[in-house]
Amino acid sequence: MDIRKLQHVVALADTLHFGRACEQVNLSQPAFSRSIRALEDELGVALFERDAHGVQITPYGQTVVARARRMLFDAVQMRDELHHMTQGGYGEVTVGLGATPARLLAARLLEEGSRLVDGSHVRIRRGATERLLAMLNDGLLDFFCADIAPLDVLEDRGNLEIRPLPEWPVGFFCRIDHPLPPEQAVSLNTLTRYPIASTSLSPFALSNLQRASALKVSFATRITMESDSLEDIVLATMRSDAVLLASRPVVWSELRDGKLREIGIAPPLGGRGGRFGIVTRAGAKPTPLAARLTGIVADTFDRFAQAF
Repeated sequence: MDIRKLQHVVALADTLHFGRACEQVNLSQPAFSRSIRALEDELGVALFERDAHGVQITPYGQTVVARARRMLFDAVQMRDELHHMTQGGYGEVTVGLGATPARLLAARLLEEGSRLVDGSHVRIRRGATERLLAMLNDGLLDFFCADIAPLDVLEDRGNLEIRPLPEWPVGFFCRIDHPLPPEQAVSLNTLTRYPIASTSLSPFALSNLQRASALKVSFATRITMESDSLEDIVLATMRSDAVLLASRPVVWSELRDGKLREIGIAPPLGGRGGRFGIVTRAGAKPTPLAARLTGIVADTFDRFAQAF
């Protein structure tokens, strides 16, 4: 059914006058009359009665006009939604975040969702890389951002597209009045006399720390406080003698506000931190909104990598 004919019949129903309806749709009266007649022929009923007193809508016409209004509204909505989709401003996206990325990205992505048009939806799901991978494979995530080191052990990664992100430096942090002297660098051996707080670390990260510490026992055994929520362990660190192992960017606000301080390590840890990346299903074409959100993730990693 021609959408223009529906517009014409609604215009005539609103004005009950051929001349005014023609002006409203910017069409000549002969062409307008042919359009109304064509729709009546197509439907097999008279939509309007014409007599010396003017134009009257028939019961059939009332039914058609009511439907036509809804169809025209839906057509406008569809056009607007498609426009917003092409601009990345409409849709539904579910994002998986590991503990470290979630610290800086969760609120930012949800804030972006608040700017989208009605009917849009941005969801955040948190978890370790293994859990996020399972959710991605089950079709429950559009993409996730997490430590990609655990993916190295997968026998087949052909179904994944992994986009590495700039690495963030790691450090050890404590509350501002911690017993460790602020002006003196300490060894990792000395550091492990205090409870160590951390998110779940990959074997890659633990191996690096093991080599750097030269401990005779497993470094993992020195981690006594562990959580998938960085907010929890940051707060616990500020309230105890615990030492927090984390990427510098995720505690920048606490460092700035004097709530935490970085502990000097001798010899320095060197190198960078965890290997983070954006993971999607191979061959999956992202929606404009998903592409917009992955752009925010990549930009955040770039900015903090340069700042630290």
